[in-house]
Amino acid sequence: MSAPADRNLGVLILGMLVLATLWTSCSPDRGPIPTDPPGSDATLTVPVSPSETLTPGPNPSPLISPTGTQTGGPGGSPLVSPTGTPTDGPFASPLVSPLGTPTRTILPTHTPLPPIKQGYGIHVKGLNYTDDSLDKAIALRFEWIKIYDHPPAERLPFKVLFRVNLPRPDEDWAQWGHYRFLDAELYAGRIDAYEIGNEPNLIEEWGGYPDPAAYAELLKIAYREIKSADPDALVVSAGLAPVGGSGDPRYVDDLAFTRGMYEHGAAGHFDVLGVHPFGFAYPPEMPPDGKTCPRYTRLDGPVLGQGCRPVEGMCFRRAELLREIMVEHGDGDKPMWATEFGWIIRPPACCLVQADWRGRQWQAVSESSQAWYIERAFRYAQADWPWMEVMFLWNLDYSRYPPRLDEECPYCDSMGWYSILHPDGSPRLAYEWLLAAP
Repeated sequence: MSAPADRNLGVLILGMLVLATLWTSCSPDRGPIPTDPPGSDATLTVPVSPSETLTPGPNPSPLISPTGTQTGGPGGSPLVSPTGTPTDGPFASPLVSPLGTPTRTILPTHTPLPPIKQGYGIHVKGLNYTDDSLDKAIALRFEWIKIYDHPPAERLPFKVLFRVNLPRPDEDWAQWGHYRFLDAELYAGRIDAYEIGNEPNLIEEWGGYPDPAAYAELLKIAYREIKSADPDALVVSAGLAPVGGSGDPRYVDDLAFTRGMYEHGAAGHFDVLGVHPFGFAYPPEMPPDGKTCPRYTRLDGPVLGQGCRPVEGMCFRRAELLREIMVEHGDGDKPMWATEFGWIIRPPACCLVQADWRGRQWQAVSESSQAWYIERAFRYAQADWPWMEVMFLWNLDYSRYPPRLDEECPYCDSMGWYSILHPDGSPRLAYEWLLAAP
């Protein structure tokens, strides 16, 4: 090689080294993933600053707003509006029309990772599979995923729980049951389990006053039709909204509703009892009969024990109360799945005045507390609940839905503040912790 060529090669190599150095120095550094609790929130008392009024009343508002205008309580959109008009979401018709040709979304090829986190599950938005949310879910190495939209043409690298919508108020139940047969027949091998509805103890979801006896009959239809088409598919009863015993017939206590299901013969018609043990404002270890004590700061240090009040079962361990009902009715050999659970992050102050946040303000925690509570909840269930087979975190990416155009805040929809991804798809702290967890 000639001398000029040697000099040119040297200049090229030197330039590449300089560029590499600049690239490294400009790379973002998120810092180490925390390994310790986020401070005062990680105790069995709920820290509330003197200016905050986040403690619940005796009967906290249900997770679904009575206005029926939300894009779903944790888990999905109401089937009908308060006037009885069907909303735009997926209804109780089959996943594909029995009269038409299935239209399928063809996914890019993903490299499956070993689902080493057995019993871990997560919700992924049901609009489409075209962004990188699915790849971010795959990276978590969870065993299960819960979806609402049409399943893709290929087998996902997860076990799949599909949430079936309840029938519309004017829909024939026999026809609805036949659709369940078609679903199970078409998607055998791609859907592993079917959850029959969402929170039927709420008027917005049931389409009328909730009725545990009627829901038990619906379970019998779904179980018969799904099992006849795909005997290997699991049938999961709908997770109920943890609304407590307010006495309002529009929002039936989930404990009473579960007893009503059993009293009307539901036991032999589902494989798994679904529950929604949201943590609200409390750590996952908070017992159902526990108390929360706001923390006050004085010059000589914090003072505990002032203004303590019972949590009245509105906590993650509410699942234990539902488990007791299963055992009472001779169903103790059957597993339970938390088909939704999680903690909501406190949004900007401008969001708190919006209708979507009424009744939720007291539930909100910091981003670090959300991450810490989620990790502890998975560990608590693994250590103390042998009957809890799978827990589905609500949710991965509902924050990525486009915000309403009339919003002045960056993003206020409450469902997005349960998400472990930011609206731009970047990870929140909970995602980073779950990604790093063994």
